[in-house]
Amino acid sequence: MLFKRLMERSGHGELLILLAFLMAFGGYTVFEGVNLKGDLGALVMGMLVAGHPKAKEMAKSMLGFKDIMLVGFFLTIGLSGIPSLGDLGVALFLVALIPIKVALYFGVMTRFNLRARTSLLASLGLSTYSEFGLIVGTLGVKMGWLTDQWLVIIAVSVAGTFIAASPINAAANQLYDRYREFLKRFETSKRLPEELPVSVGQAEVVIIGMGGLGTAAYDAIAEDLSGRICGIDNDWETVARHVELGRSVVAGDPTDLDFWDRTSREHTVRVAMLALPNHQANLAAAEAIRKFEERRGEILLTATARYEDEIAELEEHGVDEAFNLSNEAGQGYAHLVRQLLR
Repeated sequence: MLFKRLMERSGHGELLILLAFLMAFGGYTVFEGVNLKGDLGALVMGMLVAGHPKAKEMAKSMLGFKDIMLVGFFLTIGLSGIPSLGDLGVALFLVALIPIKVALYFGVMTRFNLRARTSLLASLGLSTYSEFGLIVGTLGVKMGWLTDQWLVIIAVSVAGTFIAASPINAAANQLYDRYREFLKRFETSKRLPEELPVSVGQAEVVIIGMGGLGTAAYDAIAEDLSGRICGIDNDWETVARHVELGRSVVAGDPTDLDFWDRTSREHTVRVAMLALPNHQANLAAAEAIRKFEERRGEILLTATARYEDEIAELEEHGVDEAFNLSNEAGQGYAHLVRQLLR
C-alpha cells in the first residue's frame, strides 16, 4: 500500500508528522467529494495504517497537536458566552455531585471483586465530567435541543471538575494509604486471579519494569545470578511474553503497597532495581518499597533517571543509588569502543 511505503520512508521527524496530516486531510477531502462525512474518511485512513510498525510512533508525534486542537475547541466554547450568576450556581451544583459519583463508582467496583485501592483510583480517575460532553452539547445546540446557556453551564462544570479533581488525583496514593483500613471494609471476600499473593521465589534481585531497560538489565544480571533474579511488570501481556522466553517475571503494580503486602512473606530480596519509564512511577515505587522494607528487612534500592534533578528527588524518596541514563549510556558506549580497539 502506498501510504505504508510512505510511512517507512518518512523517517522519525517532521516528515512523519506531515504524512499524518496528509492522510487525515486527504481522507477527509476524498470522502467529502463523494458526499460522505469527511470525519469518516480521516478515520478510515487511520484504520488502514493502524497495523504498521510505525503507527504507534506516528500517534505519539500527533499527540501534542491533538491537545492543542482540543484546547482550541474549549476556547471556542468559552467565547460563546459569559456565564451569569445563575449559570455559575447550576455549574457549582453539578460539581458538588462529584463525590456521589465517586462513591457510586467505588461501590460498584468493589462489588465486582476489585480491591479497594483499584476501585478508589479508578473512581477518582472517572470522577470528572468528560470533555466529550462538550462535543455532544455543541451538537445539541446546533440541532436546537439545547440553548447556548446550557453549553456555557456544561463548559463551566467540566472545567470545575477538572480543577477540583486534579490535586485529589495527584494525592490518590496518599489518600489510600491514610484511609486504607477503612476502605478495605468495602472489599468482598473473593479475589481476582490478578490479585492473589505473589511469589518472587528465592530472588535476591528484583527488577521493577520489564521494558527495554529492565529486560537488558535482567539478561545481564541473569548471567551471574541465574534463578535468583525476578522481574516485575504491571502489563500482563509483557509478563506472558517474558515467561514464554524463559525469564522469571511476575505481574503486579510495584507502586501499590498492597502488592508488596501480597508478596510472599519469606522473601530473600536484597536489591530492587527501578526501571520504570515514568519518573513519578519510580518515586511511588520507591516509597512503597521503603514502607514494605520497614516490616520485612533492609533492601538496597537503585533507580535510573534522565535528569540530574530527578536523581536528587529519587534520593529524597529513599533510593540508595540513582544513575543518569545519558551518562551511563555514554560510558557503556565508550567501553564497547575500547573493546573493539583492542
